[in-house]
Amino acid sequence: MQIPLAVKRNGLLIITGLVVAYVRRVIQYGNYSWDSVVQLLGWWLLHYLAVGLVAAVAYGCIKGTEKFFFGYESGEKGLGVDEALVYISVVILVAAVAVFFIAHWPASDVYE
Repeated sequence: MQIPLAVKRNGLLIITGLVVAYVRRVIQYGNYSWDSVVQLLGWWLLHYLAVGLVAAVAYGCIKGTEKFFFGYESGEKGLGVDEALVYISVVILVAAVAVFFIAHWPASDVYE
């Protein structure tokens, strides 16, 4: 049984929002956990919406410049919404994990 792309997309957006929320909390406040489930859900929802908004803006930029960069005409099939959200979510997820590891690098707090 094949899982539909919309389900994969939504799952990836959920995971990406949670990872971005966790990394931001660790980097900005130094806390590795939330005080309550309500706080966790609030942070996750905020970052889930932010990831979706960034992905939508990026998709709009991609579609707006598709003819210039890729030479697609308006009738040709370009990058679809589901595919773009998956690609952009993966990029954001990898960037968040990279920021987490770079922040915990042993020499990251040495400025000399």
